Formats: sequence, structure tokens, C-alpha cells
Amino acid sequence: MTRTDRNYLFSRGDLFSSLGARTRSVSHLIEEIPQDQFLATSVDTLVEHLVAKLAIDPLVLHEDQMAMEHSEVKIDVTGRFEYGGSLDGRAILVDGHQLTFHLPFSGDPVESQRKLGHFWGGSH
Repeated sequence: MTRTDRNYLFSRGDLFSSLGARTRSVSHLIEEIPQDQFLATSVDTLVEHLVAKLAIDPLVLHEDQMAMEHSEVKIDVTGRFEYGGSLDGRAILVDGHQLTFHLPFSGDPVESQRKLGHFWGGSH
């Protein structure tokens, strides 16, 4: 499995922009409803219709299914003074450990991958 085909949380797109686009689409969804149907439909039914189209399933982490993979790797420390960097340009590799954690989750498959971005910066 390559890095690009994994289902990483918060790894693609921008959650703030994505949610904003959903909010802006409300008027378009309402305009799609024929006027006679719109006028004959209760507010509660209209709200149910919009919620069904725009709802996002919340993210649920399945911590009880978490798994970890361990592998030994070589780490390139070329240029790091504390490892006695070589002056002849040769790569300096040291033994290391790579830990990969798998944390299964459920919820909206697209929105759960959006980056939190500047939304959490407190300015919005």
C-alpha cells in the first residue's frame, strides 16, 4: 500500500472550505424545488430534505481496533552535526525504528480526510 492510497484522517483538502461550500449550497438546493412544491411543503419537511442531503456522519474512532506495525529502517542523518557529518558528501545512515499506527474510523469518508487548517486558529 502506498502512502497516497491510504485513508488518512485530516490529510486532504480543507475542512473549513468544504463546510462553507455545503452551507452555500443550501440556497441552490432550495431553488431546485419547483415553486408549487415548495409552497405546498411544510417547513419541517423542507428541513428534513435539506438535512438528508447535507448531513455529515460524525467521525468515530475505533480505538479498540487500533494496531501498530514496527519495522527497522535506516534513517538518513546526513548533515546532522551530532552524527559526525561527512565532508565528502556521503550519506550517513543510522539504525532506527518506524512505527505505523492504524486507527480504524467510521464517519463521512470524504470530510474525515479534510485538513483542519486555519479553522481551528480561533479567528473564525
